[in-house]
Amino acid sequence: MSKWIFALVGLAISCFAQGSLDSANWKDRAAAFRSITAVTAQDQQRIIALLDRENRVVTDALTASGGKRGVSTTLGEEYSEYYSTVLSKVAEFATSGNDAAVPTLAGGAYNEDSKVGSLLVTKWRITLPLYAQSSAQAGVRQAHSLQMIGLILGAHRSEMAADQVNLAETRLTNALSSQSSAVRIAAIRSSVQAGSTRGLETIKRLAAEDNAKSKSGKQIRFPVREEAAKAVPQLQR
Repeated sequence: MSKWIFALVGLAISCFAQGSLDSANWKDRAAAFRSITAVTAQDQQRIIALLDRENRVVTDALTASGGKRGVSTTLGEEYSEYYSTVLSKVAEFATSGNDAAVPTLAGGAYNEDSKVGSLLVTKWRITLPLYAQSSAQAGVRQAHSLQMIGLILGAHRSEMAADQVNLAETRLTNALSSQSSAVRIAAIRSSVQAGSTRGLETIKRLAAEDNAKSKSGKQIRFPVREEAAKAVPQLQR
């Protein structure tokens, strides 16, 4: 009899945790996530789905502020710490061979030079098409996707088929003509990282003519011109 009671209690706890992962309140989702101890294959699916939801929260916060305010500002540092923990857990799944975790991980918030970023570069066969898609769409993820493409192309060009190289270089070249100065700068940096000279003539033109301005104290700067001017000699080597 007692075995049945314990089984029912365990089932109730599991159902409670699963329901809370779907809660509209992120603190409930965080509590449910922390309650998962021994992670089963089913739990991995649930945690990947949880990260997908939190990715949308992060993207929505950035989109609403035009990329100026992230979740650490809108929801606080506690949310950021929770998000980082979920991201790291899904990265563990991907590292252990669960490739189903990779697309959701690629859609997360991470620095290009972080452990997650490095992992996703090694998973380039899965991630390159994803970054190619998001880099072609205006939005808060465009510049980041270009930078990831640059890292992938720089590290794995010799392993890539001709159509994959063409896809990557086309995305970088097209982005040099973006209306966003941040995207143009990302495309310039990524071209250097990738060793891609396809857009060199455009980069030369940006170094001479780009009109994007920024203020540093009383000084007016031309950040795209500056980035392009640094890139030209590196690409001409």
